[in-house]
Amino acid sequence: MNTQATGLIEVNGSIIGIKALSENNEIEIKCDLVIAADGRGL
Repeated sequence: MNTQATGLIEVNGSIIGIKALSENNEIEIKCDLVIAADGRGL
């Protein structure tokens, strides 16, 4: 599987998932909990 995240899905100021490109098809992956693991907020 070769999938690359391309953006975030935002609703009313909250991130609810990601947009991704999978085998030349754009898909949306939505979830109840999103955890930022980018090191900000330390």
